[in-house]
Amino acid sequence: MQKVTLIGNLGQDPEERYTSSNKKVVTFSFAVGIKKDVVVWYQVNIWEERIPMFEGMLKSLRKGSKVCIMGDLGAPQPYTTKNGEPGVRMHVQPFSMTFVGIMTGEKKPETLEKKPETLASLYDKDLPF
Repeated sequence: MQKVTLIGNLGQDPEERYTSSNKKVVTFSFAVGIKKDVVVWYQVNIWEERIPMFEGMLKSLRKGSKVCIMGDLGAPQPYTTKNGEPGVRMHVQPFSMTFVGIMTGEKKPETLEKKPETLASLYDKDLPF
């Protein structure tokens, strides 16, 4: 099995569904920028046995969320696009996901809003001796 580490953005909100054999899966599309104007899309599938690992994070994931995914890369699956051109669908089953950075519009954590003290401001304080 191939292991990959990808940093990119969700192309859609995570969607929970059940397969025909009643197996639960959470899916979303994931875009990884390779170079300017080149994006590779992946289909992320979190199967029921791994869903509890990501339960808290799944509540916060939204379209546009920037995350780092480490996971198992499935075999590429060829398909035909709407334009009749050949394409390849890539699938990833994550075993680790973490947020990267802060999305636009999110409130920054309080620790990031505070300005660090400068050396001069430290000298301005009353010293205990």
